[in-house]
Amino acid sequence: MLTPEEQDEFQKRSRNLALAQEDFSSRRRGDSTQVSNSGGYITLGLEFFVTIALLTVGGYYADRYLGISPLLTFLGLGLSFGLGLYRLIQGAKALEDKKVLLLAHAKLNLGLVIPFKYNDGYHHIVSLITKIDLCDKVEIEPSTQSGLSLFLKNDHAELKPEIVNSFLDPNSNIIVKANSEIRQGLTQLSDHAGLTLLNNTNSLKVSVKKEVPSPSGLGGGSSNGSVIFRYYLSLYKNDKAKLKTLFKSWALKVGADIPFFLENGLSLVSGIGEVVETRPKLKCCGILGVPPYGFSTGAMYQEIGRLKALSSKDKSTVQDDKEVKNILNGYHFSFASLYDSLKTGFIENNELFEENNSGYLLKNDFWLVLESIDKKAYQEIGQAMLDMCDAVEKVSQQKPFYALTGSGSSFFAILPEGISSKLELDGAVQSLERDQQNFKWLSFKTE
Repeated sequence: MLTPEEQDEFQKRSRNLALAQEDFSSRRRGDSTQVSNSGGYITLGLEFFVTIALLTVGGYYADRYLGISPLLTFLGLGLSFGLGLYRLIQGAKALEDKKVLLLAHAKLNLGLVIPFKYNDGYHHIVSLITKIDLCDKVEIEPSTQSGLSLFLKNDHAELKPEIVNSFLDPNSNIIVKANSEIRQGLTQLSDHAGLTLLNNTNSLKVSVKKEVPSPSGLGGGSSNGSVIFRYYLSLYKNDKAKLKTLFKSWALKVGADIPFFLENGLSLVSGIGEVVETRPKLKCCGILGVPPYGFSTGAMYQEIGRLKALSSKDKSTVQDDKEVKNILNGYHFSFASLYDSLKTGFIENNELFEENNSGYLLKNDFWLVLESIDKKAYQEIGQAMLDMCDAVEKVSQQKPFYALTGSGSSFFAILPEGISSKLELDGAVQSLERDQQNFKWLSFKTE
């Protein structure tokens, strides 16, 4: 709960949209960029220099034919220059603030285990998760239309551009659901803490250029939803840490992966997704395979509970369960060892992967589920993964780590730092595109 002094301060800062937007422009995150608005900058620049040129020529003729003192002429020119420069800077800021481009990165699960579930039906996971450079591009700008307008764009022939009138239906898209959850939360917070919503959040236009396949286990939807949380968070000048804590609790209601996407790079994620322990980023690269089909995450979780006969735990008492503590401590140790292997290239025996002739198969409990619910897909993906590992080893002379990501259907091969490069792996991608044409193949690097 915010103190009365903090409430007053928050209210003052929330009223000042200009300051908040200026802060957003000047404090851009490492994984976000501003739209260039190059046409607007060119117009402002031309206007500025034409004005100075006209004043210079005018001053020359005023001195020559009208006898006006050169000193007065240059003083006027200096004043005009200063005003013109000020207008140029202010105009540039206005252009920057008008539209924002945020990158919604895909993620990979570098191992994923589900040791138990809770009485409420949610499952406890432990996973080392990294962002990769594959991403959707999300543009956000103020809108004259009521509510939130969402535009989905995709270059792929099988997905047509569409416009979603989603203001009245929070469940139509995760971006809309995130926007609804944030606005509801901020409104309730305002009632108790004296906060007021920023004016420009009443109407937003969100345009998404889709590059991340879905559903595929790459977290494309959750990553899109996290962008909305990041956007709202950026509208507050200070005290972001306290608000970010609130945002994480709201984000979990929208998507279990969103708290991870609110952090940078690499994290060890546990619980139902709410425990996010950041780690130094890995500089790895690899190949991503995307089948022409996906799987229902809900169905995969339901089946894993049956296959593993997962025991149900009470959230209120699980922290005192010694057996659970021992299991989770063991997995945390194993993931720390896996992290070291990916960072150094020195491979030690680990319960989280199994070595075979093709590489090191990372443990993902959903891989067992796939064999149970769709044996044909299991066989197709299994063979494609082996072909992928062979192609990677040919160009790098190193056996990769490989696995399914999330609940599937995408899979990947990844090499430790310094073993290979994304450019080198492009050759392996070309080979796979010839031999495994039913799958989409991409090279990637970790973010």
